[in-house]
Amino acid sequence: MNARYLRILIPTLAMAVVVAACSASSEGDEALFWPILQFRASDVEQYGSVAEMAASADVVVLGSIDSVGIGRVWGSEDPTDRLASLVLRIRVDEVLRGSLIVGASDFVSVERSTFALPAEAFLESLTDGVRLPDGSIAAIPSGQAIWFLRLRNDLGSELLPSEVQYDGGEPYRVVNSQGVITELADGNMATPLAVLRPPEDGEIPDLPEQRFTDEIRGIRFADLVNQVREP
Repeated sequence: MNARYLRILIPTLAMAVVVAACSASSEGDEALFWPILQFRASDVEQYGSVAEMAASADVVVLGSIDSVGIGRVWGSEDPTDRLASLVLRIRVDEVLRGSLIVGASDFVSVERSTFALPAEAFLESLTDGVRLPDGSIAAIPSGQAIWFLRLRNDLGSELLPSEVQYDGGEPYRVVNSQGVITELADGNMATPLAVLRPPEDGEIPDLPEQRFTDEIRGIRFADLVNQVREP
């Protein structure tokens, strides 16, 4: 398979995003990466605490993004009516809770749809890096994160198959937009996929996602890893 793949290279202190098929590289900004994968909508699965989310997940792993490839495409035969996805290949440093499917041990595949660009434009944007409409490049984040994952169980629903093979033969998804917790330079944390929404008219502003954010504020990343880790 001639899969188009983005891979992390760190020649010095800079992050370079490379497409293996064409061996082209571009420096980019890690801060631009996560917004590509954000959904501005309410999550179907909502959790008010880390413990609740960890208990619900199929597996929780500590790891970092090794590479990014083009995933499946959903929609119609009309190229303007399609939704694309990315497959994040996660290098697993530790399984904190649960167990991975057979065949996925050192790596696990996490598939995430993106509304950042129409599918056709998005696929073309990967020919020389994750290039955004303004010409900027979104670099692959290099730090560790806690990944709260669930098997997708929807193979066969797509219009076009993934261009990369899934580790273990099946993709995972994050349980919700708070299902990735990253470590910041100061040891604190962020939930880079989450977009907190304002309360709607008449709604009590004690939303699960807000309680979740309040819980992790001020906790060190290493302490949360120990909290999530299954005894």
